[in-house]
Amino acid sequence: MTKCTAGINFSGARVWERLHFVYPVLFKVVLMVLLWLVYFAINTGGVGAVPLYNDGDVRLEGGTTSLEGRVEVYYQGSWGTVCDDYWDDQNAMVVCNQVMPGYHGVHFGRAYFGEGLNIDILLDDVRCLGTESSLLNCSHVGMYSHNCIHMEDAGVRCYPPSSDGALRLVGGGGMSYMGRVEVFHDRQWGTVCDDSWDLNDATVVCRQLGYTGARYAPHRAYFGAGTGAIFLDDLYCRGDESRLIDCHGADFYQHNCVHYEDASVICIPPMDGDVRLVNGTLREGEVEIYNDGVWWSLCASDWDSEDATVACRQLGFSHFQGHGASNHGSGGGQMISTYFDCEGDETSLTQCEVVHDHSVCDTGQATVSCHAPDDGDIRLQGGAVSNEGRVEVYYRRQWGTVCDDSWDQQDAIVACTQLGFPGAVQALRMAYFGQGGGSIHLNELQCSGSETRLADCPHQPWTRNYCSHYQDASVICQNHDVGNIRLVDGGNAQEGRVEIWIDDGRGWMTFCDEGWDDNEGEVVCRQMGYEGLVQVTHNSSYGGGTGDVFASNVGCTGLEDALLSCSYDEHSICTHSDDAGVICAPPDGEVRLVDGDDAYSGRVEIFHEYSWWTVCGHWGDDEARVLCHELGYTGVALSMHSFGPGAGDIVEDIQCPAFSATLRDCNVGSNFENTVGCSHNDDVGVVCDGTKFVSGAVRLVNGNVPYAGRVEMFTGERWGSVCDVAWDIEDAHVVCRQVGFKRATYAKKGVN
Repeated sequence: MTKCTAGINFSGARVWERLHFVYPVLFKVVLMVLLWLVYFAINTGGVGAVPLYNDGDVRLEGGTTSLEGRVEVYYQGSWGTVCDDYWDDQNAMVVCNQVMPGYHGVHFGRAYFGEGLNIDILLDDVRCLGTESSLLNCSHVGMYSHNCIHMEDAGVRCYPPSSDGALRLVGGGGMSYMGRVEVFHDRQWGTVCDDSWDLNDATVVCRQLGYTGARYAPHRAYFGAGTGAIFLDDLYCRGDESRLIDCHGADFYQHNCVHYEDASVICIPPMDGDVRLVNGTLREGEVEIYNDGVWWSLCASDWDSEDATVACRQLGFSHFQGHGASNHGSGGGQMISTYFDCEGDETSLTQCEVVHDHSVCDTGQATVSCHAPDDGDIRLQGGAVSNEGRVEVYYRRQWGTVCDDSWDQQDAIVACTQLGFPGAVQALRMAYFGQGGGSIHLNELQCSGSETRLADCPHQPWTRNYCSHYQDASVICQNHDVGNIRLVDGGNAQEGRVEIWIDDGRGWMTFCDEGWDDNEGEVVCRQMGYEGLVQVTHNSSYGGGTGDVFASNVGCTGLEDALLSCSYDEHSICTHSDDAGVICAPPDGEVRLVDGDDAYSGRVEIFHEYSWWTVCGHWGDDEARVLCHELGYTGVALSMHSFGPGAGDIVEDIQCPAFSATLRDCNVGSNFENTVGCSHNDDVGVVCDGTKFVSGAVRLVNGNVPYAGRVEMFTGERWGSVCDVAWDIEDAHVVCRQVGFKRATYAKKGVN
């Protein structure tokens, strides 16, 4: 059988010739078509293809993880960078939420994650509210419209809301430091109701978000009403908590509000030269300084006690307690290539000598631990010597000035007395020592001259005034007599670091603790007018002082009336880590609050027979109210709160009759002799409301009813009785009207 194949020639040579010519050409054509199709599909989506990117998609480049880097935005087939003009945390919030829903972020400028290469600058002047779903939905000047170069490429670092309590500000019109407060909980954002919302709450919010403080705490959905859940209501913050959800009353979903009651804040925006503490608490942490839109970490290699002193002073604290280094990693800032060489008397780091050092920092970030002033503490600024200057007062975690409306010699006397000077030379007006900054805290002071603190004088409500800083009040105080001593930075007036005034221009100086024993302590307490010595302290237990160390090896017999009457060695080689201190004995029955975060909270302790006793057992609202009133506060915030175990002796089961004036008027005296059935784990503590009685307030105590009792007047620091000489019914009428009754029934003398 014959098989035929028509039209095909199987000649070997002819086949090889055709394959050799046709197949390579065909292969190249097919390859080019495939490559073009792939390109078309990637960049345009192709016909029936799914695009890999959409306009407005973002990616982060140049970072060490997928959650940080230079921001690049996809638009019409190509990627472009974003200029850092107006770049802030609101913009970072939008980017991070695109990268990973629910994440928040911090912003970086100046090409922190490197410059974009072979790529256009796509966006400039971006201003987001923080709620947009895409960066392209934010306000900007137009695609490819800019006046930037790649060294201004914007970046972000994103953080997961890894635990309940993350915060964001929404609706601030592109201003990242203001907006409606929203808190993250149960994988969603919700608002905070404005019931009880005040500047303390706002301060916690702003500090949690990295700002130095709060300026206002607006109510009534000032930045617009939110949607979804209302998480928190009736918050009670002291102002020094690390997170909003650490405040008293932070119970999620417990509220009686609607969204037109959403709470807001306006934080204090950072300015060049501002400092803050991160990775720590309100008073300690890593030091960062703000410059040109970026928070910078400081290297610890040349960080010393003088630098730390200035940093704490700039932050509003009285002095530093310690300094060192940390390897936590910065709180978002980059390491600055300079260090500060401070003398220790500057008011800000920018006033110190700046030394440029481009070496790599291998010692970690500079840290500091500061000692905090109390509300109402004052200082003098702008003077050439320590006894003159602009008066500044501390209130709610920031220093502010005093307006000179009604500022007179009586006000100046109180200011100088509070600062430890013996009197005032002159009360000065019209910003005599230069204008201050920030808030004007006090106005229309009406001091009698007998108050111990400026804040105890009658005045307009805090921060309420119509003044400008050209009206800042000033004083010149009398200088001290040679040999005057004072106790500094103790928990009360009876304890602290011992300092002496020597009139040679050096100001207050400390004593070295070499040879410091009970003999020296007895002399100090006698010179200060106290009943006796409890103990002496060593190793700067009340923090290091500033200025010079006056002397070491002080030698007293214990019978001298003044410390300068003892022998001493002025040629000391000690440092402020060796400063000496004392604890003098207050009167029996004195009370104090210990280990609280402020002057009006802490563990309750009572002084008895040269030692402090804690309290356990029965303790209720009545006892807490008596204690807070005795300390000068108008009420109680929390009558029972733990501030940790104390030490020493314990008194148990204090019970106060109605209208008791002090804990001494309760049954505490007899209970010192009783056997205690509880331990220091049961020590009671209180939180007073933080509002002091005004100087001149009166009360009726130790009566059986609220409208009768012994008359006492508050002098600014403590309550005192009124002498009954010339006491009559007209005086009693005034008292009764002052405490809220119409008139007096009778005026009684000889009341115990």
